Amino acid sequence: MANRYSYPIDLHEEPEGGFSVTFPDFDEAFTDGDSFGEAISEAVDCLEEALAGRILRREDIPASSQTKGRPTAGPGAILTAKTALYDALREERLSKSIAHDDAERLQLVWRVVDRCVRTARRICHDGAFSEDITLHAIQHCTRDPNWLKDYATCIEDDVYKHGNPLKGSINRTIGAQIRAGIGGTVEKDSNGKPMMKRVLGEVIQSYTLFDAFDPEVVHRPGIATHDEVGRGQTSGDPVHPGESPR
Repeated sequence: MANRYSYPIDLHEEPEGGFSVTFPDFDEAFTDGDSFGEAISEAVDCLEEALAGRILRREDIPASSQTKGRPTAGPGAILTAKTALYDALREERLSKSIAHDDAERLQLVWRVVDRCVRTARRICHDGAFSEDITLHAIQHCTRDPNWLKDYATCIEDDVYKHGNPLKGSINRTIGAQIRAGIGGTVEKDSNGKPMMKRVLGEVIQSYTLFDAFDPEVVHRPGIATHDEVGRGQTSGDPVHPGESPR
């Protein structure tokens, strides 16, 4: 599937050093990097978070502006697929725009990712938030054999085997969607860089740490699912205080 969600970025060299990055198509998206290469890398993460936020809030995905010689950033394969499905469903043209096999795969990806996000929201709602919210949400999901089966189908491999680019893509998408779904604030080191933690024996190898979440975001209505986007409805069971993640 071609990535039609690549967007031009504007790089601004800062007087004190490094580069800031803005997106002409996303007012809410901005980031920076100490070098040109780092700024480009950060731009990809920033774009993925912007797309995840738009999907979560059920907002339109903008068309890409003309590059006019500017560098571009695009999301990973999994988030590209999810965004394409989201667009198609909002326009109520799924059967015309996406082949049947592709549609089934995209819906499966959607289900795997959204289950993690809903679980993370429930954890926060229960007062059990920690910097390891991403890991804890995925660990809850792995207790469900059906989720594990769906995840394995998405990555076409063993869920605990690493080095699969499909796995890296879907895990980044899960992280970006969890951040958007809880309004997470990334924990940063003394140099202002996002802090990561590596783990062994888990579905994921590493994840970003969060130092806070936004209760207003967590208490919003549930996340739209693949068959509810076009109708403006919300998905999942309602989140109640004291309810444990399933």
